Amino acid sequence: MAFAVPQNTEIVAFGWNSFNQSDVPITLGPVLSISAGYAHSATVELGGTVKCWGYNGGGQSVVPAELSGVIAVAAGGFHTVALRSGGALTCWGSNAQGQCTPPKNIGIVNALATGGYLTIALKNGATVACFGYNLYGQCSVPTTLGQVTAIAAGEDLAILLSQW
Repeated sequence: MAFAVPQNTEIVAFGWNSFNQSDVPITLGPVLSISAGYAHSATVELGGTVKCWGYNGGGQSVVPAELSGVIAVAAGGFHTVALRSGGALTCWGSNAQGQCTPPKNIGIVNALATGGYLTIALKNGATVACFGYNLYGQCSVPTTLGQVTAIAAGEDLAILLSQW
């Protein structure tokens, strides 16, 4: 998958900064993807390298050394998820609610989103897998959906755009 990197861009972060999550590292190269979690931030640089900074209470800011080929990243509450170029997910950080344990048969993923303790994956075929905390039904994907074209997550909710 080829990406056009916009010229003359910069990352600007502002707001609550108790864990330096708003202090953008000056060592970033051209960035393809950005995400902000509870108190940590993440980027994917051109070339597929992930960088995270901010709070690390669950290990969410320590990028796995062998991780490469990343095209998108999502920062959750205390976990981080990377989408690799072949459609596979790599998760790290807290897995207290199963938010870092994708289903074994998840298949190829095209997009991802994270909430506080959940991860949503938009799969090939416009279907969805959601895993993690489900106290409020936020990972109980309705079976009557049409083709899902977009996903998003909040602290304890999932939002899907479904086309009929």
